Amino acid sequence: MLKFIFLIFSIGFYYDGMSQNITLDQFISLRNRTLDYVDNFLTSRNWELNASKESTDTSTSSVNYIYVNKPGQKENYSAITFYHFNTLPLFNRIFIQFDNVNFYNSYVKRLVQLGFIKEKISVGDNEIKMIYRKNTTTIEVASISNGEYPNKFNLYSFFICHTRDYNNNFIL
Repeated sequence: MLKFIFLIFSIGFYYDGMSQNITLDQFISLRNRTLDYVDNFLTSRNWELNASKESTDTSTSSVNYIYVNKPGQKENYSAITFYHFNTLPLFNRIFIQFDNVNFYNSYVKRLVQLGFIKEKISVGDNEIKMIYRKNTTTIEVASISNGEYPNKFNLYSFFICHTRDYNNNFIL
């Protein structure tokens, strides 16, 4: 009986280590994929296309997905936006936002396990941003507080891009 309880607990812990149903490793790897791969990957995991936009010169596009909870699951908010550069896929960007602190903590822990180094931390109005880097990948991690008590809620985000792209366009 004790083994069964441990098994159930372990399964629950495994699923807490994912934002809805995507691990941090999978999320990081999506940045380097094609738009059709990202769409197939996310829709096969019950993410739904929420919005899409193509630039006027058709060189870039962005697609936004939201996670669809199944009946009986704990309700959580998650959204992913994939920025695709047709001519320079090296500079694709991906952004995920969610409201579950357990997902946030497991993603940050996994970043460190993967060898990402925290290079900078900044504090703004109702937000904390941290920059993690490894090789040519930069990840901006944010913890954002919205609203006031008792209606206050937190959002957490991970923005992944090539380090050169980040340094040229997003440096804190």
